[in-house]
Amino acid sequence: MYKIRVNIIKTVVVFLTFFTVLGTSYAQNLKWQKMPLLVCLPPNPNSATMKEAFTSWQKASKDKVSFKFLTANSCPDAQITVSYTANKTNSNTTFSYRNGYLRKAHIEIGFLTKDGQKAQKEVLQPIMMHEIGHAIGLISHTNTPKSVMQPTVKAGYYITEDSIREVNNLYK
Repeated sequence: MYKIRVNIIKTVVVFLTFFTVLGTSYAQNLKWQKMPLLVCLPPNPNSATMKEAFTSWQKASKDKVSFKFLTANSCPDAQITVSYTANKTNSNTTFSYRNGYLRKAHIEIGFLTKDGQKAQKEVLQPIMMHEIGHAIGLISHTNTPKSVMQPTVKAGYYITEDSIREVNNLYK
């Protein structure tokens, strides 16, 4: 009985390891099929900062990723939508994909710092650039110092060469 349990556990571990490796390698190659990406920026005092963050990625990638901005409360044709949450500390990006291509992404930006204070532009912009990085296909994080693609970003972080290389690999 013990030997059967051990074999079952080994089989499950091998299966999960194989599944994880396949899932990881597949997820790291997600990209958009064509540019420019339609981005819905709802009216908000921080939308100008968000637009600057998108433009930073466009400039850094030398237009390999590009954006067209829609400004409305609802943009059904948008590929990337943005929302703002005044009473949240965390920001995140969710997305859907099919056959290796991103289909839709949603970026939610929280406006509070970890100590509950309203985040200023110099704090928000690197966070926005981080979430945009995920939305354009940079699924994983980096350990590169001062990179907006680190797991936790701070004021003064920027788009680093390793992130630009990753974008160039995705959008050849």
